[in-house]
Amino acid sequence: MSTTNASMERVLYQLHHQLCSLALQHTTTWGRKWAERLLLVVFLTGCTLTLLLHVTFVHRDTTTLDGKPLHSIPLTCLRNVPGFSDQMDVTHISLRLWDYDDDSIGSYAYQWGDANATCDTTTIPLPYYSYSKIQGYLLLTPELCHNIRVQSVVIARNDRTCWGPPWMQQIVFAVKGHETVMINWLLGTFHGQGFVYNPRSKVLYDWSQYSFDSQLSSKVGVVLQTCFLFFMVTTLVSFILRETQERMLAFTNQLQTRVRQRRPITSLVGTHLVENLVFVPVLVGMMFFLIEFYRGDKVIAFVVLSLIWICEAFSIISLRSKEGMHFFPRMFFWEFSIVHFYMFMFPFGYSYMALASTAVCVMHSMLFFWHRYELPAVALGHVTLEHPRMGTMVHSNGTSAPDPFWSVNHHRQSLRHPPQLSSHPISGQSSNSLERLSREGSSIFNIAGDDDDSVSSYMYLLNGEVVVHRHRSSPTAPTTALEEIRSEDRHESSLSTDRPSTPLSSSPSHTPPSPASTIAPRSNAPTPRVHNRTLTE
Repeated sequence: MSTTNASMERVLYQLHHQLCSLALQHTTTWGRKWAERLLLVVFLTGCTLTLLLHVTFVHRDTTTLDGKPLHSIPLTCLRNVPGFSDQMDVTHISLRLWDYDDDSIGSYAYQWGDANATCDTTTIPLPYYSYSKIQGYLLLTPELCHNIRVQSVVIARNDRTCWGPPWMQQIVFAVKGHETVMINWLLGTFHGQGFVYNPRSKVLYDWSQYSFDSQLSSKVGVVLQTCFLFFMVTTLVSFILRETQERMLAFTNQLQTRVRQRRPITSLVGTHLVENLVFVPVLVGMMFFLIEFYRGDKVIAFVVLSLIWICEAFSIISLRSKEGMHFFPRMFFWEFSIVHFYMFMFPFGYSYMALASTAVCVMHSMLFFWHRYELPAVALGHVTLEHPRMGTMVHSNGTSAPDPFWSVNHHRQSLRHPPQLSSHPISGQSSNSLERLSREGSSIFNIAGDDDDSVSSYMYLLNGEVVVHRHRSSPTAPTTALEEIRSEDRHESSLSTDRPSTPLSSSPSHTPPSPASTIAPRSNAPTPRVHNRTLTE
């Protein structure tokens, strides 16, 4: 099992190294920075819009403070409509677009009588929601609706009492949030009692199944539901990913063996397919469980499961630095928890917008850790084929074990105070390690295509990220960081031949400088500055 895990780690590291190399060849540090900032701006904008719409239109249990209503629109919209009555058996909510009607006509409500009442909604604008305290009234056919008091409420699109000021109306209809506003009108008017039917989507909501209580017991239940859902789904997804990867690796090895031995592969392929079909019922059952957990909302269930799959795959492939492995799972847990706290406490809130903002936040977190920590770890050689993850190493026999070289203190010093390319002599193993890390890291930094006028460079860490510093030189100067290091080696070698030799007996404590220690920036290049900052900064 350990040999299989070590082989899988090698395969995943090679995939991670290829992704890093492709990203470094086709992107720049400036582009990755602005991608981070763009995702952060989109996330903050989505959070601001969600908070603004929630405070304005979503009904909450606490509605009064010092006798003054806190949440006026859900409570007062329908009650201010001329002709509205909250004692009717069935209430239909329709929307009148003021673009196609007389702007002088506002919202209105009309009753259909008692004996002549009908459930036929073809004579009125198709309602968005229909409300009744009795579930059977909403499911009756038009032929069976007799002696039922029915009213139709038509809300104008420019009604300030129901939609707020014009700028708020533009936001609501731009984000397609008017249906959420309508159902909160009914929720605030009838205090969460009864049934709501959506004739467009054929969905019936039973408000007795939802909790609108803001007491401590309800909040504790929300916390327990969120924790259970997170650990259950992430455990299943991680199990499926790792099992399928191990089976695929074993299948690849067996297939190569049979091809070399010219043996039939039909039975091998059939056995592999049958073994992997075991995971299909697990995936289907997980999806149906999430749909039921979210009360039939297939969109939220699919998005949540997709986010967990993406984050789990990112963790297995790209999380290899100490900071990434320590902080990213915690950040994802809090992002997952916050959005579920909102969706469970406000089931008729702006769940889609909150979930979309959370998805953008997760993407920003992945890009942040990948750009700030994973790329430097690969570029500087902190993560190699022998050390696929910080803190572990793979031996030649295929087994993995903790790496004593990566102690906690060494890791913190190496990332907060990265090794600089200086002229001070470094002796022994540290010199060889620095030379190896510098050369291996520089091999994937081909910066020839970044700037046409930059012909030489050197690499260092700045605030936990890889920065390639460039300065102009002659047209014959090297164009890659690796060639730069080699040219510096040749330059130092030529200087050492011209320098008179000193006998070892004259300075017994002197240690000859290693090749890596002689690598220094050119005299006309600015000295790189490394700001030592903590992770919280």
